[in-house]
Amino acid sequence: LLLVSDREAVDGLEWNDTARRLADAFWPGPLTLVLRAERPFPDRVTGPGGTVAVRATPHRGIRALLRELGEPITSTMGGRTPAVSHVSAAPGGGGDGNRQR
Repeated sequence: LLLVSDREAVDGLEWNDTARRLADAFWPGPLTLVLRAERPFPDRVTGPGGTVAVRATPHRGIRALLRELGEPITSTMGGRTPAVSHVSAAPGGGGDGNRQR
């Protein structure tokens, strides 16, 4: 996950119309967008298929730090681990609340 101060803070990501509208509507905030990388990013921030998760944090202090640095920083998602890690709609696939193994 890359934390950014705003949409212009990181280049090299594929910003389609939907991603731009979502960022404009919900950033800064808890919305994380997963965007395709248009240039190489470090492996530690690149997901499957060459994607990068990016979020504009609503925390004023972190946003000030990001503006001062002039570049994104990495972060963890920071969410709680769900009780059911993966579910599927397939019969017996966990959609009924069964944990996937």
